[in-house]
Order: sequence, then structure tokens, then C-alpha cells
Amino acid sequence: MKTSIYLTLVVFSGLALAGCGSSKEVAGPPEWLNKPMAGLDEGAYAATVGTGATVEKAKERAVRELGYYFQTNIKTRSTQSTMYKETSDGDKSTSERTDRVAEDIFITSANQLSYVTVEETYLKDGTWYARAILDKPAFGMYLTQIITREMESFKSQFDEAQDKPISLLKFSAGADRKTARIKQLDNYLSVLNQSTGISELTEVEKELNTFRQNVAFMVEIQFKDSTKAKKQNMATSALRDELKRSAPELRFGENGTPQFYLSCQVKTLAENWIRPDNFAQLSFDYYILDGEKKPLEKLSGTAKGAGTTEEEAFRQAGINIARQIVSKWK
Repeated sequence: MKTSIYLTLVVFSGLALAGCGSSKEVAGPPEWLNKPMAGLDEGAYAATVGTGATVEKAKERAVRELGYYFQTNIKTRSTQSTMYKETSDGDKSTSERTDRVAEDIFITSANQLSYVTVEETYLKDGTWYARAILDKPAFGMYLTQIITREMESFKSQFDEAQDKPISLLKFSAGADRKTARIKQLDNYLSVLNQSTGISELTEVEKELNTFRQNVAFMVEIQFKDSTKAKKQNMATSALRDELKRSAPELRFGENGTPQFYLSCQVKTLAENWIRPDNFAQLSFDYYILDGEKKPLEKLSGTAKGAGTTEEEAFRQAGINIARQIVSKWK
């Protein structure tokens, strides 16, 4: 039976949780059963309770509940949160980003769980209960180290990219994912009442925005065999539209003096219009040229499109060409 769980901290089954080797004996139902923070300093700790059919399942659920703690507090602060949907089927487990904003924190080893302890458990009416306790200062230090490392890498990549127009173009196209991740990590810190401020990130974003505002692409697409104008126009329009959709941070086809030209030469390789296998296969050579039309990069490839009509097959092939082009940037 499949179950869906939304979480922000993902703990894989079978991991050894820090402090899980023993359980504290209690005479009766512990206070933390209904009040997870019982006996703890709220400024230094966060605590959650998990339940399960076994003590191991209860401990895992307790740690997962810490993810809900951050998710809820981040939303309360009206900041950005990334959630994962975990679908379990037997022993198989997969996670997918539901908002496609940034990667999350994956706890993948017991060493990284040094800021989480699960020492207290309790059995009641056949159900196990476990309390997970997060050491806020220790977790904050861990997050700060990650942010510092990723910010240094991001800034270094930006500095290197500025030496070449094509490098800066590629960096700009993929920068939003990287900045979203760093900001998300800073959101976790804000829940802990800590923050790096990430002022360097703000400065890089300002420079990137200036670059993007001044970047204009002129897209030139031409079929080498211009004998099927209607179908080829479908491919051309779809290619242009998909470029705009896939890379909205860059400007395509706007008036003014372009800083870059994207020249794409397309040729029909094969067609088949015997249903149900309707398809068109196209080859393409695309070039990125600078403002003076000097070549900066070339990519060659093939793309296939299928559809119920010939026009639809050509349209889908055009979309697939654009996706290959953008994948080289991002």
C-alpha cells in the first residue's frame, strides 16, 4: 500500500540514529508524550514525538517530525519552503521535489545526526512512542558550514564566469536554482533564530540582474530543406516558444541590439505518417554568436517528435530541440 509523506528532513530507513542504543525506563506515561518540549529549554532545543508499530519506526517518525517543525515555522515566517513527497511501496522509497525550487537537506549518515538524539521511548497499548530532540546551536553550526561552503563555491563560479560571455550566460541560466538552495538553508537558520545574512549573495544577484536586463537574444532558425513550410513553421515557432519558457530569465527576440545570436540550422532526417507511429526526426546545428556574430559555441544533435498529425510531430520535435539547447546551459 502506498503512502505519501511530506517532509523536509529525509531520513533513510536503516540509519543508526545518534543516541538510539538505549531507552530510558519510566514508571508511567512520560510528560513528553503530550508535551514534546517537556523539561527542555525552548531556546536551545526543539523536540517532536513519533509513533510506530516498532520502536525503530517510532524513532524514524520522530526525526521526520522535526522536518514538519521546520516546514511549519518557515511557512509561518512567510518564507520559501521546499517540500518532498515520499512515496513508499514495500522496501522501495523515492522522493521527488513537488515545487522544483531547490534541493533539500538529506541526512545520510549517523555522523550528521550528531545534533539529533532519540533516547526516550515508551510503549502504550501496542504502539511505540519516541521523542527526537534537536540541538539548535549544533544544527545551526552545521547549516552555517554548508551555507558558507556553497556561497564560496557560488561566488567563485560567478567570478570565473565573468571572464567569458558564454560562461556568464550559462552561469546566469542556472543561477536561480543555486540561489534558491542557499536562501532555503538560510530559512532553516532563521527558524533557529540564526542567520548568515548572506549579503554576498544579494550582491551577486544584483550583478546578475544587471547582466540579464542587458542581455537580448536574437533567435534565427532556418530549415535547410524548406519544402514543407507549414510543418516547418510549427517546429520553428515551438522551438522559439520553448526557449522563452525554459529560460525566462533571458530575453529572446526582443527589439534592440542583441548581445547574442542563437542561430539554428535544422534539417528533416526522417518522417513516418503511417498510423499509429507518426513521427518526424530532425537534425540541427545551433550556434551561439556574440553581438558581432562571432561564434562562441556550437551544438549538433537530433530530435524526434510524435503526434496525431504531421504538424504536431514537427511541433514536438521543435520543442525537443529547444530543450536540448537549454540543457547545455542549465
